[in-house]
Amino acid sequence: MQTNPEKQSRIRHVNLDAVRPYSANMSIEALMDKWLEYKKSFVKDSTYANWVLMSENHIKPILGEIRLGELVEGDLQDFIVYLHQSGRLDGNGGFALRSIRDIMTPLKMALEHAYKYNRSLQRFDFDILEYPKDRKEDKVRALTDEQQRRFIQSIYLELDRHTVAYLIVIVTGLRIGEICGLQMQDISLIQQTISINKTVYRVYDAKNHTTKVVIDTPKTSSSVRLIPFPEMLGRVIERFYDKKHPEYYFISGGKKPTEPRTLRQHFERFLKRNGLPHMKFHELRHTFATRAMEDPKFDVKTLSAILGHKNPAFTLNVYGRTNLERETECMKSMNKWL
Repeated sequence: MQTNPEKQSRIRHVNLDAVRPYSANMSIEALMDKWLEYKKSFVKDSTYANWVLMSENHIKPILGEIRLGELVEGDLQDFIVYLHQSGRLDGNGGFALRSIRDIMTPLKMALEHAYKYNRSLQRFDFDILEYPKDRKEDKVRALTDEQQRRFIQSIYLELDRHTVAYLIVIVTGLRIGEICGLQMQDISLIQQTISINKTVYRVYDAKNHTTKVVIDTPKTSSSVRLIPFPEMLGRVIERFYDKKHPEYYFISGGKKPTEPRTLRQHFERFLKRNGLPHMKFHELRHTFATRAMEDPKFDVKTLSAILGHKNPAFTLNVYGRTNLERETECMKSMNKWL
């Protein structure tokens, strides 16, 4: 089989600098900028914004001036130790394990990408790097039964679109971005279901120091789901449901959604007005999941699907721990053996 001379000539005269844009002389700062520009069209705006933030605030200030040809695994290990001991920008010590891994992720991907395009570069063995152990247990915070009753009573005394949103979350476990992105057309009062197909979030541009609100599909396929809701919740939703404008957003009652930051501010004012304990908005989701885990009618697989988790094992790992109050009640049953 003969080779096409014209094609052979083109291959022979390929500019290797163009094919291999990453060289041993390139700095980590230049690598991160180039890799991020490449990845911009492949990931969601929120993911890209987080990677830029990690690069600008943590990776580049510490490793930015090091050349690819000079970087060794010891530098990466020292960087992990630095993040753990004093990596926080507010000067209050270092990061927890999860945050350290999040910061290391774009750095690892950028280095792997450089090696892919230039095999003469060193390929780093990230498996040999050691990570610190978390000293404190990551505990899920949820309302107690009494706190939940008080919270729901306060909602009924102050019903509006915002407070009904809180009721939806504590009964269905929606994330804040999902409830903000909920439109009238996503709610079926006949079937008593809520379709989760979008999320609202604000992304920060670390380079330009600007932010913007984004309406996007959920981050994972498992987060796109259809959730049934109880009849009593449907009666409350119906009071604020706009049949004439299916495209309107439920919380705002208009064409534009309420962004998570605004909803959190309203939530904090609601708690103060009603003398309720301070809590994060996400604790409403935790409360729903905790009550569901305590209910024998709820199986983990069903709960995982409602929460939009990737698999039941993750749900069990996060919400499988019971609280002391529940443990005490369970242990009382041992009295019959004594």
